[in-house]
Amino acid sequence: SETDMVGLFADVRHMEIQTKGLNFVGVAMQLHHTVKERLWREPGLATQFDPPLINFEWTDFEELHGFAQHVNLGERPEWARHDLKVAIEQPDLHSWRMNVAFRRERYDEAERE
Repeated sequence: SETDMVGLFADVRHMEIQTKGLNFVGVAMQLHHTVKERLWREPGLATQFDPPLINFEWTDFEELHGFAQHVNLGERPEWARHDLKVAIEQPDLHSWRMNVAFRRERYDEAERE
């Protein structure tokens, strides 16, 4: 049953997000709408690493049956299997941070700045 399961469950989906003429907030709002309305498709077997990866890492700060998540946001090296990886993390209840990693084989130092 569901109550017997413990684990991290994730799934990869492909979607298209319009960015031309939008600022960060506009892109975030369009991404929110796309996810909310489930306007995505499953990736192909050979193409799952082709598009950029955007990973929302939200945290449930509510304690449940004596268990609670404790966030440790230490600095860690980032690497990208995708050409571009964006991780949007929730360090506390009222803030988010964004980490971006570029695949070095694709983007040189100047392009990453």
